[in-house]
Amino acid sequence: MAVLAYCIAHPEPQIEVPHTGLQGKEIYASVEAGLRCFLSSYSTDDLASKQPVRDAALAFNHILQDFLRQTSIIPFRFPTVLSDDSEVSSFLREHAAEYREGLSRVQGAVQMEVRLSIDGAAEEMPRSSGAEYLRARQARHQGLNQIAQAFCQQLMAAVRRQKTREVAGGIRCFFLVDRGLVENFMDLVRSAKFPPEVSARVSGPWPATEFLKES
Repeated sequence: MAVLAYCIAHPEPQIEVPHTGLQGKEIYASVEAGLRCFLSSYSTDDLASKQPVRDAALAFNHILQDFLRQTSIIPFRFPTVLSDDSEVSSFLREHAAEYREGLSRVQGAVQMEVRLSIDGAAEEMPRSSGAEYLRARQARHQGLNQIAQAFCQQLMAAVRRQKTREVAGGIRCFFLVDRGLVENFMDLVRSAKFPPEVSARVSGPWPATEFLKES
């Protein structure tokens, strides 16, 4: 029977596995090549599979959070469905070195994110000409980049690593934070000062997917 893959973790830590996964199926572990993969049987004909995709994805992420609260994980995208346990074992053997290295890199840490953006009111500006508008937009974006760099520098003492990514409407700042320092990290974020037109939205903890590989 097909199986739904949730996440990969080190085999050593003793953790409390959620009793049931999607479709009410039992979650179990497959251990191969020094990795532990959590799975549950999955059927596209099951009535539970007919639930809205958004609801199923939320339930899937809730299960991932149960694992993340206990150990470092590499999550699968929803839905990652493999044909059977044999295919899971082959997959783990094929990618063992990559996943073991990734888990070692993020062991004992979680990912926090702060998204910086310019408030909608500040985005509005006269468009007297296309060239002027583009120059003003570029200057605003450069200013936000400088704010992001200064903000990340303030948090360096509370994080292992950090990286930023430009996105539409702002900048995403990612931080690899030791589990025991998450509250300290949050205190620093709350105390950070930003210009009135800049908003900061913090989220996490998440699986440290941005830091599984060297940049």
